Amino acid sequence: MSLPNGQKTIATIYGTVQLSPSLILHDVYYIPNFHVNLISVTQLLDTTIYDVFFTINGCFILQISTQTMIGATERFGGLFVLKPLSIQLQDYGSSYGLSCNSVSQALGDTAQTSSIWHTRLGHISDSIHKCISSQFPFVNFKESRSPCDICHYAKQRKLSFPHSLTHTSNIFDLLHADIWGPYATPSISGHKYFLTLVDDFSRFTWIILMKTKSEARQHLTNFISFIETQFNRKLKCLRSDNGPEFLMSDFYQAKGIVHHRSCVETPQQNGIVERKHQHILNVA
Repeated sequence: MSLPNGQKTIATIYGTVQLSPSLILHDVYYIPNFHVNLISVTQLLDTTIYDVFFTINGCFILQISTQTMIGATERFGGLFVLKPLSIQLQDYGSSYGLSCNSVSQALGDTAQTSSIWHTRLGHISDSIHKCISSQFPFVNFKESRSPCDICHYAKQRKLSFPHSLTHTSNIFDLLHADIWGPYATPSISGHKYFLTLVDDFSRFTWIILMKTKSEARQHLTNFISFIETQFNRKLKCLRSDNGPEFLMSDFYQAKGIVHHRSCVETPQQNGIVERKHQHILNVA
C-alpha cells in the first residue's frame, strides 16, 4: 500500500478497530514500521455509515442514521487529530459556550432528545411530533418535555381571533392559496417566491417555486387541471388574500369555483396557509 510520503510498504495484519462505542473501523491495516495512526476520510465515507464535516479548527464525525456526533478532531498544523470521546465533549462545549452536561446530553448515544427534534422539525405540535415518533423510532418524543419558550413568543402574533366555522368533508372542497416572497437571496435557479397551496380537508400541502409573482396565475390554473385529471375531483372553493395574482373571475366562473377573499389587512381569515408559511420557514 502507498504511504502519505509516497513510499510503498506491506501491511502484515488487518482487522477491526473500535475507537468508541459508535465509531468502528473495519479493514484497518497494521504496518509495524509506521509510527502514526491515520484514518482515510474517503474510506470512512465509502462505508455510507458516517458523515464528516470540516471546519477551520477541526472536523466532526456523525452517524448518518441518527445524525449523532460520534467523533471530533482538533487541527494541528496540516493534520486533524482525533481525540477521546470525553475530551471531545469538553472541548466542544468550551468552543461553543455550552456546558459539558448539555453537550453530553445533546451529543451522546441518547442524544436525540425530544426538545432537539422539536426544534429540528420546525417547532411542531406535540400531537404531530408523537405521530412522527411512532413511525420513525429514532425521532425521540417525551410527553414530559418542558414548554418551548420560542413557541410561546414567536408564534404569538396578537390577541386571539375567532376560529373559522367552515368545515369541509372532502378533499378539494376548499383550497387555501398564498404567495410568500420576495426573498433577498434567490435560489440556485433564480427563484425568489413560492406559491403555497393547502387542501382544507387533508391539510396536504404543495409548494411551487417562482421567479416572479406573475407566474402564480399559470401555476394555479395548471394545478386546478392537475386536480381534475389526477384525482377526478372538481375544486369547489379557493380562499386567498386580495393579491391581483388570484383575481381571475372569468376563469373561476367557467370552472364553477367560488373565490373567497380575506378582508383587507386581515390575514387571519387566510390563516391556514399563513401559518403553513410560518412552519415552512421555520423548518427551512
